Amino acid sequence: MSTPRAVVRAPVIGSLAVCPELLQAGSDVTTRLTVGTALPGEVTVNAASLVAGSGQGPLVLRRGGEVSDFGTPVDTAVAVVATAVGERAGGLEAEQVSRGVDGRNRGLAGTRCESTVQDTWFVGGGTKPGVESEVLLVNPYDEEALVDLEVLTEGGPSTAPGLRGIVVPGRQRTVIKLSDLEPDQRALATRVVTRVGRVAPALRDTRSVVDTPYGVDWVPRAGRPASEIDLVGLPAGNGDRLLYIAVPGEDDAVVDVQLTLADSQLVPVELRELTVRAGSIAIVDLEEVLEQRPASLRVTSQGADVLAGAYVENRARFNPIRELAWIGATPPLVGPAVITDSRVTREVDTLLVLAAPTGAAQVEVQLLGRAGARQTLPPPFLVNIPAGRHVTLSLADRRFVASPASDQRPFLVTPVEGSAPVFAARAIVERGLRGPLMTVMALRATAADGVTVPDVVSDPRVGLVDPRTLPIR
Repeated sequence: MSTPRAVVRAPVIGSLAVCPELLQAGSDVTTRLTVGTALPGEVTVNAASLVAGSGQGPLVLRRGGEVSDFGTPVDTAVAVVATAVGERAGGLEAEQVSRGVDGRNRGLAGTRCESTVQDTWFVGGGTKPGVESEVLLVNPYDEEALVDLEVLTEGGPSTAPGLRGIVVPGRQRTVIKLSDLEPDQRALATRVVTRVGRVAPALRDTRSVVDTPYGVDWVPRAGRPASEIDLVGLPAGNGDRLLYIAVPGEDDAVVDVQLTLADSQLVPVELRELTVRAGSIAIVDLEEVLEQRPASLRVTSQGADVLAGAYVENRARFNPIRELAWIGATPPLVGPAVITDSRVTREVDTLLVLAAPTGAAQVEVQLLGRAGARQTLPPPFLVNIPAGRHVTLSLADRRFVASPASDQRPFLVTPVEGSAPVFAARAIVERGLRGPLMTVMALRATAADGVTVPDVVSDPRVGLVDPRTLPIR
């Protein structure tokens, strides 16, 4: 029996992030793109619209440990590709936040610009009248890609034609309306599997009734099924609070839902031992148990691994306008996490939500510098999160104010060694006369200090048997 090797870390010297759709002047939507890296060091970041002949585009960031806004001279719907090179390339973080002031795209819609992925799920969206959910498949490379979709509904797996063999030409996007595949559905879970080539998938959900906007947001990637999923940063509000649970496997799942609040932690009786059928997605109404309180959720399952996502809605007080946000699976912070887009004005606040569902946790929070700006940054500070609680910080807090002050306040969150697992999310909330605007995004640790290299051993059976039957070492 071979002796396992010691864990080996390798630096990341190149990375890529795809912002799925840039909407700029010429429509009722403006989009801000921001990019940064977690730690100081050598890195250069270029960004380009996904159009023929754009190459890698202009330089938008010259060094690590700071954040930059960037845009492209395009007035239509295209993707943007950011490419990082250098010793700190693994710490790349890019974010896209769109703001619509009227019409069907009214609302804040934010998403992390992510790299290509071979297999991932999205939990959320629907195809009822007034709901438009679209899968965007972005191919940032020259070679064409071939993609399959898998869709789960409340009634079971979709058998619609058009799910397989979707061609995405090189350096182009393919947009698929889920209503063309499964119309009149309240809830969907969508899997994207790339068979040939590479794509960066995204899913956008837009809602309206006649001419009244009901909100828009990006549904975050849900990753792969698991027996335990955390959803952090559900804001307080006066509208729907819905939990979506999907079971992709062949066995039913029995699910418990734990609420972590600012002052308590509990599993309500009505959220215990919920059965979700194999091959389907179910909706759990949380509005009554949350009672307009902010919360974080932990979904645990027995019998089968599950996927989960949360839908939150806030309503205007004096008119029928609504706004929505999707919250996705939130990984524990295992290293520094960057937020490049956070803003504070008289109407806008950015909130940092920190949850410690299993034990007392501690993080260091630090304001980051903006590229090209001469600022004196405040010192980093520690935040304690009691066991079984979550803590909310407003970036309007004086601890987030640089000199001279700026409306843009990017920041870094790093878990302290010895801390219990901590989960985090950023929420941007805007209060206006015509109703609320909001978007929520989970924080995710970057690969700023490299990635773990898996152990590799020699095995003569490789090539002779199905590799899926070989033991994992």
